[in-house]
Amino acid sequence: MEHEYYMLKHKPGKFGHLKFKYKDEELYNALIHSNNILEMSVPVEFEFNIRMGGGATLGDYHDYPPDKVMVFSSRIIGLLQSMNISNLQFIPARIYKHKPKDTFSDDYSILHILKKIKCLDKEKSIWKAGFEGEVVGISSLVLDEKSLKNFPLNERLIFQLDEKPHIILFHKSIAEKINLLDPKGIYFYDLATFCSGTFYLHGFGSKFENP
Repeated sequence: MEHEYYMLKHKPGKFGHLKFKYKDEELYNALIHSNNILEMSVPVEFEFNIRMGGGATLGDYHDYPPDKVMVFSSRIIGLLQSMNISNLQFIPARIYKHKPKDTFSDDYSILHILKKIKCLDKEKSIWKAGFEGEVVGISSLVLDEKSLKNFPLNERLIFQLDEKPHIILFHKSIAEKINLLDPKGIYFYDLATFCSGTFYLHGFGSKFENP
């Protein structure tokens, strides 16, 4: 089952991380933890977070760390919309460029995921428990196949891991189709290679890599 799923990582370098142009903790928490449709009347505004390193070039994917707020270009969003994937909301986003000052692009949307699946195999994974037994860290991730198979494939093509919602999983079929677009600023990592030392620090095990 691990070979069926990939994690997406922002490629470091010229494609920079983002931050909210105007701090909004309520929206940030809703994007990470809420699985309800969010009513937005205007685009969510971002700017490049120069302090986190990297450049300020627009790519096909940018993120707002440390937890995952995922922002994709219109061509990636268009592909996802055409695939009729369940449990996704696309929220218009505006990214202000570093140079020229105060110019922006509306060619982006936030991918808000409306599905969490509790499917961490706690016997085979290596994880750390908090004071109340909750999962606070994962260094080796194995999925519980029986739990996943309780959901139709269309409901688990893209989802958040319920035990750790910042972990977002993409089915292999989705990763392959995105990769065919030759996207800029995206890494896909085979879940079978996931561990905290390689995935987060060095990126070993990458199957799909784009400049």
